Amino acid sequence: MKTRGRAELAHPLHHRTLPNGLRVVISELPHLHSATLCFAVRAGSRYERAEDQGLSHFLEHMLFRGTEAHPSAHAMNLAIERLGGSLEAATHVDLTSYTLTLPPTHVLDGIARLGEILSGPLFAGIETERRVLHEELLEDLDEDGQEVDADNLSRRALFGEHPLGYAIAGTLDTVHRFGPADLRRHFDTYYGAKNGVLSVAGPVEPGPVLDAAQAALGALPPGQRATPAPAPPPRTARTPRTPRMSIVRASGNQTDLRLSFPTGGLDDGRALDRRLLCRVLDDGMSTRLRRRIIDELGLAYDVFADAELFEDCGVFDFGASVSHERAPRLVTALLELIAEVRRDGVEPDEVVRATARLRWGLEASLDDAEAIASYYASQALFGFEDTLASLGAKADAVTPERLHAIARDELDPARAHLVCVGSLGRVESRALRDALRNAR
Repeated sequence: MKTRGRAELAHPLHHRTLPNGLRVVISELPHLHSATLCFAVRAGSRYERAEDQGLSHFLEHMLFRGTEAHPSAHAMNLAIERLGGSLEAATHVDLTSYTLTLPPTHVLDGIARLGEILSGPLFAGIETERRVLHEELLEDLDEDGQEVDADNLSRRALFGEHPLGYAIAGTLDTVHRFGPADLRRHFDTYYGAKNGVLSVAGPVEPGPVLDAAQAALGALPPGQRATPAPAPPPRTARTPRTPRMSIVRASGNQTDLRLSFPTGGLDDGRALDRRLLCRVLDDGMSTRLRRRIIDELGLAYDVFADAELFEDCGVFDFGASVSHERAPRLVTALLELIAEVRRDGVEPDEVVRATARLRWGLEASLDDAEAIASYYASQALFGFEDTLASLGAKADAVTPERLHAIARDELDPARAHLVCVGSLGRVESRALRDALRNAR
């Protein structure tokens, strides 16, 4: 497979800092016919107090609800869509992003609209948005108000009462308690210039973009860079006979499973190894996870592995939804596959394929302004400096031995947390506990 070399992954990249401390990253991609603006801040559930759970997400929604110049959600969205694009936003554990993809001819106008939203939100229509968020929260609850989202439950099992264990959307209690003063306090704390990044990608010229950024965002107060509470130490099994397992009884035809392992994060020099190990296990229909669970055993329609990495910690997840009676067999098969990787390592050809697919993904991202803008926004936000070219070069240096070491160090069953959401009986529950207890 021929992939681009280091030089071919390179593209003109400019880093600037406005006088107020806002970092601006400009990726010149002259071959594209679209451009993307991505404004990101260090705000999310990880930065919240217990009483503020969901406030970052609530605030993200409220920024769409109008400014002085466009005093309603409809007026604001209409002004943006007249430029040819739509504003999208997302709240994550450790960042919140606002992304606008639009015709290159309207980039400067798009920056002006972003500046308007970020400089003068009205926080109007809070009760309307509260009802919207109430409905969103209900998607993760059963008819008795019990949390049934396996990902939320997994993070709570791993991190407990630490903010990393909070649900991004918060709780019904907190969402119904927040008022305008809470929104303003959170906005003033986290939406300062030093806590944010503007990333622009597409067929753009740096000079006009910087001028537009200064005009639209140069008056943002500097603020301070937010620092989250350190990650808690990983929880391990209390004893070999009492593995960490949570079962939430819920109706339905299947049990939703998450087998999760605490890992290191982005800052320890092993993040790329984790991502490539994840690709070896689950990146394509021929990889180990799908071959074993689906092609050979027929245990599930879909199965996945994922590495979610934060600055100083992370989580390696395995997940699937299966009929209740098959849940113990699936977990046993996952643990057996993990044990094989920890014992025997990975094949050189698997690493070659995983690396080639990663590099092809980097190459493909050069045709995607949104992917490039989002990538460099997160890199700058967390103080990392990998370009596409440097990331590709680092991937080429990864060896099977390095991936074997990650598996040995971090996929230890004593570190595993199993969450099951479904109608499991005593027999299935006992079998699941035995599978964890007997894993090596």
